[in-house]
Amino acid sequence: MSNTRFLPWVVVIGIVAFTAATYAGLPAEIATKISTSGEITRTAPKSFFNWFFLTGIAVLTQAFLTWLTTLLPAQPDLFNFNEKERFLALPREYQAPVVQRMQFAMDIIGLLTMLLLAYVQFMIWRTSTGHHHRLGFAAILAVTAIYAPAILLLVGRVSAEVETQEKRYRGNAGVPRFTTKPS
Repeated sequence: MSNTRFLPWVVVIGIVAFTAATYAGLPAEIATKISTSGEITRTAPKSFFNWFFLTGIAVLTQAFLTWLTTLLPAQPDLFNFNEKERFLALPREYQAPVVQRMQFAMDIIGLLTMLLLAYVQFMIWRTSTGHHHRLGFAAILAVTAIYAPAILLLVGRVSAEVETQEKRYRGNAGVPRFTTKPS
């Protein structure tokens, strides 16, 4: 397992540990909806299900992302991006570096997602235990605003790797550049 594949799981383990460690100290009602001003607008009774729900989503989401990432070498067509047809037209050995970029992108997307879910769980705990403030909501918005450009950058790097491998393939095999989409 690569370091980038391992990092999201470290965050997931942290989320599980935090959720378990804070359960006993929760009040009888926990926040389930928080306004932009940091005020609780909906609560639910303290229960294992209510408190561990977001943690379960984190575990399942990361398990799914890891599963997809491990499938990429055998099924690289699972990853959608603009250069997909050009990528699939490359011989398998030239696809391998692109698949590694795809896997790295998936790992970073998983890491960003787990960090966001960890922060949301932390803010729910803080709000449920009486620590209200606006900064929590603003931080979630800031992280979300960074999330989309980061994904675009990662996918852009995958596309750039397709270009690099296509040039490498053309140089080694004397194959002309794809001018039209392969059928």
